Amino acid sequence: CMRKYSAKTYRQCDVVGISSLPFKDYLVQNCGVSESRITYLPQHAEKMQLGKTKKNTGVIDLAFGGNIGSVQDVECIIRAVSRLRTLSGFHVHIFGDGSRLAACRALATKLNVDDKITFYGRVDKHALFEQYRKMDAFLLTLKQKGFIGMTAPTKLQEYMSAGKPIIAAIGGAAADIIREADCGLVAPASNDELLAENMADFIENTDKYRVLGENAHRYYEQHFTKEIFMKRLNDILQTMQSNG
Repeated sequence: CMRKYSAKTYRQCDVVGISSLPFKDYLVQNCGVSESRITYLPQHAEKMQLGKTKKNTGVIDLAFGGNIGSVQDVECIIRAVSRLRTLSGFHVHIFGDGSRLAACRALATKLNVDDKITFYGRVDKHALFEQYRKMDAFLLTLKQKGFIGMTAPTKLQEYMSAGKPIIAAIGGAAADIIREADCGLVAPASNDELLAENMADFIENTDKYRVLGENAHRYYEQHFTKEIFMKRLNDILQTMQSNG
């Protein structure tokens, strides 16, 4: 019922803005929206002023932040860490709450990686950004589940604003953006084996990947700031107005 209602609503719109390019296929194929009415309007993200590097602690810190649900596939990160049990000098920090948090904690215990992963639960934005300042890179995972798995989660733009590399197990638009920006290491969605390999390479050769963080911030400044978003939106509205 909701799909039929949504499709009808989309078809009645003069313009439909999409935050990820794969949405175009969904709207055309599933909702019957004319391709000419669809425009790309990626979401902006708040800029994190974290500085280029953290203090040298002798430990490589990797962070995941956000909702911990079934789609986010945090379990993939935990399985990847379990493959790196014999590797020292790194720690994974998971910030956020959600329907799979308890299950993820249980999995970390089951796989014997409690000493390498810390779950913080829900953290307010200010405290989260302070924690992010201490990180060397961000982790990004999303299940390849229908059209949702093909989209770019908003946390990608937020991560990029911080100017630190992104290590991901993801497909679709997010993988395309990371590769285009040359700002991280990408494994296929839910592929914990390749994610672990990329994490190990980063942990052992962190300095080699510093430039990826610079690339991430540059791409954010060119595509995902609030100012750019508002200009795009204003241009769309002006075009609609001039077309009557």
